[in-house]
Amino acid sequence: MENTTLHYIYDPLCGWCYAATPLISAARTLDGLTIQAHAGGMWTGANVKRFTPELRAMVVPGDQRISELSGQPLGEAYLNQLIFDDTARLDSEPVIRAILTAEHIAQRGLDMHRALQIAHWVQGRHISRDDVLVEIAGEMGLDVIEFDRIYKITQATAHIENTRKLMARLNVQGFPSLILEQNGQFKRIDHGGFYGHADEFKARLASLLV
Repeated sequence: MENTTLHYIYDPLCGWCYAATPLISAARTLDGLTIQAHAGGMWTGANVKRFTPELRAMVVPGDQRISELSGQPLGEAYLNQLIFDDTARLDSEPVIRAILTAEHIAQRGLDMHRALQIAHWVQGRHISRDDVLVEIAGEMGLDVIEFDRIYKITQATAHIENTRKLMARLNVQGFPSLILEQNGQFKRIDHGGFYGHADEFKARLASLLV
């Protein structure tokens, strides 16, 4: 089996990326497959939002659809507290920096990504806040002093720009997008039919790794 890379193009505050997390977790168990994550910065700059009534009206039906299709849980703290807290922000930039930091210090970027999704959609925590990100790093067993130090100097801008360039080069637009790279060739993986069926997705990927 040749070594193959699965490019996972995502945003940590994208609901459909939350739906795809079990698929990524299954993919991580395949021998010979490297997963390279590329964060696109969906909620950055002028797109940073607070939970206004208008935003709630937009995201809640989508979240419920995502949960129905994927089986990913939505916690009471998210549905009844966080989205009604007008101090809560959808800001991808600090969340991406936390993921990049976890990858840098312990090669645990995908673990941090998953932990932050649970913190947001299940636990209803303010994951765009620096103190919450450091707290979650500690809960993962990372050295919080080292994490905080590296997090403060980590820049997400270049990473996001590189992701967007990659998306343009591969002609992909949405999050998540999954691209398999083998021998310099790129193949988009249609994962939409596998939400809630991680074992079938794993089998599909395994069939391509020959």
